[in-house]
Amino acid sequence: MRISDYELAKHAHNLPPAGSVGGTTVPDRQPPGRLFIFKRRHLSWIFLLFLVVADAVPEIVVSPLRTLLQALDLIEDPDAFQPIDLTALPNDPPELRLAAEAYNRHDYVYARQLFKDAAQIDSALAYYYLGVTSFRGRGVSIDYSKAREYYELAAHFGEPKSIYNLGVMLRYGEGGNRDVKRAISLYKTAASLNNQLAQFALGRLYINGIDIPRDKKRGIRMIMNTAEAGHCPSINYLTSLYWMKNEHTSRDVVKANFYLNQLSIHDCYSALPYFIRIVGYDGDSFFNYY
Repeated sequence: MRISDYELAKHAHNLPPAGSVGGTTVPDRQPPGRLFIFKRRHLSWIFLLFLVVADAVPEIVVSPLRTLLQALDLIEDPDAFQPIDLTALPNDPPELRLAAEAYNRHDYVYARQLFKDAAQIDSALAYYYLGVTSFRGRGVSIDYSKAREYYELAAHFGEPKSIYNLGVMLRYGEGGNRDVKRAISLYKTAASLNNQLAQFALGRLYINGIDIPRDKKRGIRMIMNTAEAGHCPSINYLTSLYWMKNEHTSRDVVKANFYLNQLSIHDCYSALPYFIRIVGYDGDSFFNYY
C-alpha cells in the first residue's frame, strides 16, 4: 500500500452532522475568506480535472495542489476538528453527554476524565471515544496501543465503529501485531451491524481480491448499497470506477454522471481530497472518528 494511502487511513473520517452545545454549533475555527465565489457547479469541473490527471500526475505535483485547494477553503482539512453529534448520544450515563460537551468546547483533558468515568459503568461509547482521543492525541499524547486497547473493550460490547477501527489497526499492525485474518472477521462483523465504512472497505477488498477471495460482483454490490444510503466515499468510488477504464468494470459515462450528480445531492464536499487518488486504492482509506 502506498504511503499516501496509509496516511489517509489514519487521517480521513466519517462524520455525522455537526453537534451543538446549548443549541449553538461549536466550530473549531472560522473558515478563511474565499478568494472567489465557489458555486456548486464548480465541484463537477474540479472533480473531473482531478479524475483525468490522477494517474498521470505524480504525487509531488498533486500534494501542493491539494494544499492550495485547502487554503482556498474549497476542500476540508481531513484533520480539522469536528464536534460530536450530541443528538446521537444516549441519555445514560450522564457523564457521556457531559464528556461530549467538554470535548466540543476543546476541553479534552476534562472530556477524557469524564469518558473514563462513563467507561467505569461499561459504556461502549465511552470506550470508543477514549480510543478516538488516544488515536488522535486529544487531551493526551498519541498512543496507538492504548487506542487499540480501548477499541477492543468497546468491541467487546458490540460497538460497530470500534469493531471496524480495531479491524483497521489489526490489519496494518497499528499499536500491536498484525492479524489480517481477525481483521477481516471484524470487518465482516461491523458490516453486518450496518457500519458503512466497514461495508465500503470490505467491498473494495472483494473487488481487488486483497486479503480475501476476489468477488467483484459482490464487492460492487456492497458499495452500491452504501452509496444508495448517501455514503460519500462510496459515491466517490463508484464515480471514478465507472468514469475511468479499469480491470473491474467497463467505462460507463451514464453511471459515472449519475454518481457525480449524487455527490452534489448529498453534499459530499468533505470527500473531495480523496478524489485525487481514489482510483486504484486497495485498502481502507477511511476511519471512524466521531
